[in-house]
Amino acid sequence: MIRKRLGDNMKPIHNLIMVLTIIFVFLVNTSYVVYASSNNPDSVHFRQLLTSAKKHANNLNLALLELDTALQIAKKQNNKKEIAAVFIERGTILQQNNLLGQADTSLIKARSILSPYEKSKNYLFLLKKLAIVNYYLGNNKVILKYTLEGLNLAKEMKDTLLQGTFNNISGIAMDAMGNKPLALEYYLNALKVFELLDDKEKIASVETNIAIIYQDLGFLKKAESSYQKVLKTAKDIHDTTLLSASYNNLSNIYASRDEYKKALQYIEMSLALSRKQKDLYAVANCLNNVGDIYFHLKEWDSSFRYYQSAFNMAKKISDKRTMALTLLNLADYYKHKNQTTTAGKYAQKSLMLMKNGKGNVLDKIAAMKLLTDLYVLQKQYKKAYSLVKNYTELKDSLYQKEKENQINAIETRAEMLKKNKIIQLEKEKRKRVEAYFIIAILLALFVIMLLIFWIQKRKFKTRELSRQKFFLDTLLEESEGHVVVADENGNSTYLSSSYLKSFGRINQERLGHSIFDFIHPDDLPELLKAMESLKKNTVVKKNIFFRLKNSKGEYRVMRGTAKKIENHPDLKGYIINFWDVTETQEAEKALRESEEKYRNIFNAFPDIYFRVNNKGIISEISPSVTKITGYLPQEVLGKPVGSFIHSVVGWEKAQTLFFKLRKLTDYNIDLIGKDNRRIHCSMNGRVVKLNNGEHAGFEGTLRDITQRVEAERKLHQSEQRLKEANDTKDKLLSIISHDLRGSVGTQKEILSMVTEEMDSFSKDEILLLIKTIKNSVDSTYAMIDNLLSWARLMRDKIEPVRKSSELFPIITSVFEYLKKQAEEKQIKLFFEGNKKVKGFFDPNLMEIILRNLIVNAIKFSYPGNDIKVIVNEDADKIKISVEDKGVGMTNEDIQKIFSQSGRIESKPGTNREKGTGLGLIIVREFIALNKGELSIESEKGKGTRFTFTVPVQENNK
Repeated sequence: MIRKRLGDNMKPIHNLIMVLTIIFVFLVNTSYVVYASSNNPDSVHFRQLLTSAKKHANNLNLALLELDTALQIAKKQNNKKEIAAVFIERGTILQQNNLLGQADTSLIKARSILSPYEKSKNYLFLLKKLAIVNYYLGNNKVILKYTLEGLNLAKEMKDTLLQGTFNNISGIAMDAMGNKPLALEYYLNALKVFELLDDKEKIASVETNIAIIYQDLGFLKKAESSYQKVLKTAKDIHDTTLLSASYNNLSNIYASRDEYKKALQYIEMSLALSRKQKDLYAVANCLNNVGDIYFHLKEWDSSFRYYQSAFNMAKKISDKRTMALTLLNLADYYKHKNQTTTAGKYAQKSLMLMKNGKGNVLDKIAAMKLLTDLYVLQKQYKKAYSLVKNYTELKDSLYQKEKENQINAIETRAEMLKKNKIIQLEKEKRKRVEAYFIIAILLALFVIMLLIFWIQKRKFKTRELSRQKFFLDTLLEESEGHVVVADENGNSTYLSSSYLKSFGRINQERLGHSIFDFIHPDDLPELLKAMESLKKNTVVKKNIFFRLKNSKGEYRVMRGTAKKIENHPDLKGYIINFWDVTETQEAEKALRESEEKYRNIFNAFPDIYFRVNNKGIISEISPSVTKITGYLPQEVLGKPVGSFIHSVVGWEKAQTLFFKLRKLTDYNIDLIGKDNRRIHCSMNGRVVKLNNGEHAGFEGTLRDITQRVEAERKLHQSEQRLKEANDTKDKLLSIISHDLRGSVGTQKEILSMVTEEMDSFSKDEILLLIKTIKNSVDSTYAMIDNLLSWARLMRDKIEPVRKSSELFPIITSVFEYLKKQAEEKQIKLFFEGNKKVKGFFDPNLMEIILRNLIVNAIKFSYPGNDIKVIVNEDADKIKISVEDKGVGMTNEDIQKIFSQSGRIESKPGTNREKGTGLGLIIVREFIALNKGELSIESEKGKGTRFTFTVPVQENNK
């Protein structure tokens, strides 16, 4: 804005003269500064210390120590500007380390020193720093004091950028004091400046502050529109701080509309960005806002935790604004919990922090109102009345002040327009006079400039030598190394100042004496040999290593170089540079021992230690990988970690959890061994970060838990079998109790009838009744026989005695045993196959198998059907089939026979015969004990064929 006004009102020659004058002054000042600094070692040291302190800002103690040294140098030279620079840098570093009170003290000290020289950039930046520190301390009136002073000085110095900055900070202070109209005026002034400079970041910052006023005044749509605009700018210019603030402000908008889920989403994004930037003030503010959202959602415990975290964070960094607001929120929390006494204490603490200009006026009114409500609930009406009176007066004064400020603002603008018109006319007149004056003195300035450079050139050569000597002496005195010059006989002619400092001997007393006097006897021959080789010119330079005794009688280890000096008018003989490496050698020894110890531990570590970079490449692996997986370390290093994971999905899930939780504990993941076996592992690991906080990959350990997993699997199977056995037992007992009770009950009734009324029955009738009892007894016997077999099977008490045996005699015996039962249903039993065939099986188990299969066939065959037992012989096994033409089975029924869940279900036969359902269980298990296999072919209504195999010879598989 200033440059444009000058361009519109001044002639081109005037502009040229002004530019040349500025260049001249810059060159004179620059040449003087270069000359002065090059000839003043203290100034060089001072700047080095200041630069180093800035570099070590994160190491507070080291930075402050360097600044203390710089302060001593500045005081020694009585350079007030350098003293002020030290206090400014000290305040800046203390602020970065969240020590705001100490930072404020240092900056105030700098201001008291710079006040006489206040028309300078440094002074403006100091005022800006003071305003920012007091903003975080919550001192609104103090902020305004510094910003208004800075604003006036920036206008006088025509510093457009800082005019905008001070307008913006003044607006923040006025807003906090409740004067929104004047705050808005300051913001608009700042916005004009930054738009003129096209500074997108600062424009967005001011628009954010204006939007906050819109929000406070209830213009939520207008505020949201501004926040969205700022958010877009923040993304365009990649400004993380602005992005975090935009998310925070949008969250407040959505919360004010009761859109709490959306508000929570935005505030969590703001909190994540603030934590990433380590902006503790923003983190404290975000935590408090999260607490507000949970409070409105009536999730009281969550809101309390976030309020507590916000308060602790704010207290840690002395952020009194956020402390006061968080205490007020905690008071509101306890009020909702009906803990009015505790709520009152927190409200009083909040109000105390808001006094003396600390905190927003509206927040202060809210605190007073909440405390009034609490006094009423506690029936402390006098206190409530007094507080109501106070906050009513505060509200009225705020309203009145707003009106007065609006009137004053209008009057001030009118007065300023009038004054600016007069000033503008005077400036134009003065500039015309200045143009002629500048032309007149321009030649004189160039003559003076040439004279200054000529004088400096004359003095520079003389003083340069002095400066170099001073620099060299200081360097040698402070150096950890030593320089010795010796003549051809080995007597010293020069010793550096550091020699006295390190060995406690006076240099003058050692001059002219042998340089070999204090060398360790064991090292002397090798050193003399090295010097002899230099003397004979066999080498140009020789590396040397020796032990040298100090004034305390201790030998220190030295390492250095020796060189023969030739063709020099003043120096003849040898120059030896050496330095003390005693601590270095000891450290190297300790390091070697530590590395060896670490290597031994690392090599003996039973688990696999690994490190994976961001691209999923294995960068480090312990030798134990060979023992567990069979791979050598060199076969694994540099390969993708997914190549050794059994399931890629498992590793992707682990990566996701790493990013989310930052560490994993006892996470199950499976590796692939070199022999393709699956290795169950337990992984413990964490995310690895670089010093700058960037993610570098993962590291952790893998423990082989294959045995544990296998044991757990077997235990689970055992538990499952036990449960199934219990289920089977319960179902079986239910069936047996029903069937046995019916069968035995029938037998009991018939026997009672025969014994009690024997004279009433004929012989044929008694025989018929006995026959009936026999059939029932046979059925009960078969049931008990199967039950006993099943019980032995369940208790793993059956030990098969397998041997080479003929099948036909067993089949004949079973036919004979079941002949009567088959004849009752007019069923014929047939054998088909080689009667001489032999197999390797247990004859007793084979009889039970065949008996149960044929009984099952009889049960489900229709009267008049045939049942066949068919035997076929293969090369290594025998196939035995039991085939009927009965009711048949569905695929579902067949599957149940082979399953664990449906195995004891029993259905009535074609003559309503009953059973326990144990027969087929026993068949299946006994076939397995005989190393055979069972298969079933059936079609509903057309019959069933049960086929099983037994080996021809002994087979242990």
